[in-house]
Amino acid sequence: MAELYQLVGAILRDVSQARFMSDLYSRQISFTYESDSLLRRFPVPRGEINEVEFQLPFVVTGVRVDKDRHQSRNAAIGRIFDDFSLRVVRTALKPLQEAFDAAARGLTGDPSEKKTAADRFQAKILSDDARNNFHGRILRHLNERTEDFLPKEEDGEFNTAEATKLIVELIDAVEKELVVEAFKAQFGDSVSKGFAEAREEIKQPLDQMGKRVNEARKKYSDYAVDVEVGPGDLQGNPAASYIKVKAVVKNYHWSKVDVDSKEMRNLRTLVPE
Repeated sequence: MAELYQLVGAILRDVSQARFMSDLYSRQISFTYESDSLLRRFPVPRGEINEVEFQLPFVVTGVRVDKDRHQSRNAAIGRIFDDFSLRVVRTALKPLQEAFDAAARGLTGDPSEKKTAADRFQAKILSDDARNNFHGRILRHLNERTEDFLPKEEDGEFNTAEATKLIVELIDAVEKELVVEAFKAQFGDSVSKGFAEAREEIKQPLDQMGKRVNEARKKYSDYAVDVEVGPGDLQGNPAASYIKVKAVVKNYHWSKVDVDSKEMRNLRTLVPE
């Protein structure tokens, strides 16, 4: 017994393997062509596989929830992380913006060090680029540590406390940045209250995120389709099914993109023909 994806994947793998074997043969005979004065005038033959179409008969023997496969679940959770990361950023920066506005009010056109510190704080902490960077950092950390937040038990719940701790640590790191310290030096400790409020305010959207993740874990399951393809199972079986698969073989070339000066080697990447 096998799963349907394994059979289709194995056939697609073998198509690529066939092209690989053909290319190895072309490489082998190319040296013969090069060393022969007559064959050298002829092109080296190389097999091309542009398209493959096959029809696979099978009998479905069972459909079950696959507890070890989590692609659908993880994709859904990834979308939730993205959505709530934006909410967390907006929630966290709102009290910081309010604290900044109250502290830096009336500095327009002021050439003093206070104005310089305020401008740098605004550019580094409150600008659109800063918001995007903070969103990216939160999202990356949530995705990298997803397994730490998800329970091992099927009926367990998302570890919101651990996720909140992670985001608080990121906010702590922002508060320790030099531009924040410089702002505090000029305006006193006025933004500390904003950071403290940010740590509290993010708890609500993170609680909501945890609930959404728990719903997604129950809703989005991956299924395994068990099949048989043996002649004995297919012959005279009215339940036999067929799947037609059309595969396209795309060719790529290694292309030089840079040079690693330390290791004195070319850096290459695969580009399509």
